[in-house]
Amino acid sequence: MSVTGYLALYTTLIGWQQYQNLWALMVGTGLVFIPFIGIVLKSFLEPFESQEPKSAAVIALRRLMIQTVGALLIIEFCCVPSVSLAPKVLHYEPACSTQVATPGHTGTTYDNQYKAITGVKVPILWYLVMSVSNGFTHAATEGITCQKLDYRQLQSSLNLTRITNPHTKRETIAFYNDCYVPAYSKYMSEDLNNSQKAELQQYQKQYGQDDLGWIGSEAFLHTPGFYNTFSAQTPIGGFLFNPARDQYEGQVNDHSKWGEPNCQAWWSDPQHGLHKKLESALPASFMTAITHVDDNSQQLADAGIRNLIKHSFDQGMTLGEIARGYESIDQEMHGNSFSEHLGSKLGVALEGMSYYPKLTLLINALPVIQALLLMSIYALLALAIPFSSYRLHFIITGSAAIFAITFWSYLWHLVLYLDNTLIPALYSNPNPVKGFVAFLAGSRSNSEFLDFIIGTLYVALPMLFLMIMTWAGLKVSNSIMGAVSEMKKPGDAAGAQAGNLGRQAINMAVSGAKTGLTKKS
Repeated sequence: MSVTGYLALYTTLIGWQQYQNLWALMVGTGLVFIPFIGIVLKSFLEPFESQEPKSAAVIALRRLMIQTVGALLIIEFCCVPSVSLAPKVLHYEPACSTQVATPGHTGTTYDNQYKAITGVKVPILWYLVMSVSNGFTHAATEGITCQKLDYRQLQSSLNLTRITNPHTKRETIAFYNDCYVPAYSKYMSEDLNNSQKAELQQYQKQYGQDDLGWIGSEAFLHTPGFYNTFSAQTPIGGFLFNPARDQYEGQVNDHSKWGEPNCQAWWSDPQHGLHKKLESALPASFMTAITHVDDNSQQLADAGIRNLIKHSFDQGMTLGEIARGYESIDQEMHGNSFSEHLGSKLGVALEGMSYYPKLTLLINALPVIQALLLMSIYALLALAIPFSSYRLHFIITGSAAIFAITFWSYLWHLVLYLDNTLIPALYSNPNPVKGFVAFLAGSRSNSEFLDFIIGTLYVALPMLFLMIMTWAGLKVSNSIMGAVSEMKKPGDAAGAQAGNLGRQAINMAVSGAKTGLTKKS
């Protein structure tokens, strides 16, 4: 029997184990027989209140027989644990993956905290409901086309990665000061010949207009007169001293054994280059994933390095954007007033500061909430069925609730598929990988625009499905959504708190900028 996630492998067993315990208590205390008192009283009182004595007696006996037989059948098939649920029966196969996880062998930290419980038994009907729900959901999920790369997962892994090696961090700053700043200053001076202008335009056309906005610019690397003419100002480890090249360092008697390579070699050297060092700082999962991409793997690696630098320095700005900020403002002034454009950017940024932490927490919490909800339903059925007086309507509603919550896994996978297809679509690139590269290299406001869309779908699709089930007469929507809203309140509060801190930081920066501009004017 398949389940919806790694945690569900354990919570399914825990839920039905607790069901057994609670049902044993209900039987031992005799509470399971109390509903029969209500059935007898209701069967006799209602007919005698509305019918003649003779007719009422016939109707009462008929009702008593039907309701008693129905209650006994529900107890037999829906209450008494009779079907063994062994841990080896449960398995979870992630979508678009061939790896199958079983309790105790998930490869997650759940294995350290939970044990594969044995001796668990499930009522016949609920075992059938679970099997149908999980099987249908798994089959529906398999019907969604798998893609080579999970762009959202790659983005999340990159967003959590920073340059931790202090030597690499210092070398990155040195490369920015010794190579990128002089190269970009030369580009901005427009003291270029026609050949250089043509080559720069060609590289920008091939790698995008933002290529000049980071230290690994392909245009600066390969256009004569830029990185091949500028050099490191201090010795760089891994590049041996060369007296013909390192004339300044050669004037020192006790000079270092390391030399001062030009910026092109400093970045591109296959063994000691800065590009190689930054690439090794990327997550191993990211590098493994992009190896399956043929011609675009290097562009993905460069996009990952650019994102790594973005998150390691200045909290969201590439090193290049620090130097070229005035150019961006100048370009964005055309067609809109500066105040309107800046206002829209800050508006999205400020809203994103509170929304994105909520979205991140919610997306990561949804499978856990799903597993815990199902576990709670399984356990509490032992109390709910007797308290419902063994009504068939409750059994149908409970079955619909289990199916609805289980089916959320398919809906979330559908959102993930839409996310992966929207990235290249919104960035107007027919090549999905190049679209993802543009997505990583793009502005934060563009990324937040897509985050808002996907975040809404993660919540809206399950709600829409529950509404559809309600339209069909299965009233499970209010109870489920009420439980979910209560369980996600701590995540919302934490996300909002993180967002408020970010808002305060941005407001302080904006106030400082306004004060500085006022003084200058």
